[in-house]
Amino acid sequence: MEERPIMSQNFLLMWNEIKKKGIVVYTTNAKGRFVFSIPEGTASLVAMRLINMMQWINDEFMSDSSTHPIVLQSDNFSEREAFVTRNTSRVLSYVNHVCSLEYILVKLYEETTSKLHVIDSSIVSDAAAMTSRKAEVTDCFTFRNKVSAHTAYGSPKREDNLAMEFHSLVALLSSSYNGGGNANSFALGAISVRLAGEEPSTKLPCLGLKDLHPKMLEHIEKWTEMLIDPCETARQKLPVTIGDTEYKVE
Repeated sequence: MEERPIMSQNFLLMWNEIKKKGIVVYTTNAKGRFVFSIPEGTASLVAMRLINMMQWINDEFMSDSSTHPIVLQSDNFSEREAFVTRNTSRVLSYVNHVCSLEYILVKLYEETTSKLHVIDSSIVSDAAAMTSRKAEVTDCFTFRNKVSAHTAYGSPKREDNLAMEFHSLVALLSSSYNGGGNANSFALGAISVRLAGEEPSTKLPCLGLKDLHPKMLEHIEKWTEMLIDPCETARQKLPVTIGDTEYKVE
């Protein structure tokens, strides 16, 4: 099997690789003849768009950090506050994009393996791999559900206590840095709170793009392999016609 490109080198390789390894399907019914792709093309394009958006946010953050390398040492309060505001927005947006992407990749993978199972019955969803992918984004979903998509304060869930509601607000106002105060270590969620002696019902993760983005690159690489591998297996049996549906490589 040929060596796959490293996703962190070029995000476009994800879409190009999936498109290259995918399968074209022609199906005929009473309404005519139709063509679609496996994996589903539109969902793949949207996933690619979200990935590019995540990369852009990270690039903007890294550029901002290099311009203001030690932001905490600045005597200009307005400059420090502007940096915090910009990068709080970037972290919140990035986390939301991660979660939107994950929902799409999960469904895209399940649809892909289900459709390819018709060609080769050995192709099924890898439950263990899906569990691993879910664990890799657990922190992002926790932060999204309590802070970035809607605060626990504004949209409390049954399990949220008052300390959690307060914590969701504090997370948007309090940023943290490493010991040197380096701008690229900017993160949200590190500050812990207590309200009336009570701990928050959910512990928020500490999320910063310097650590989060490389982890997401690895995460996306693994999803890419999960989408490509069943296509490569099915392609060994192509072309084939099953009922009114023709599967082929183009």
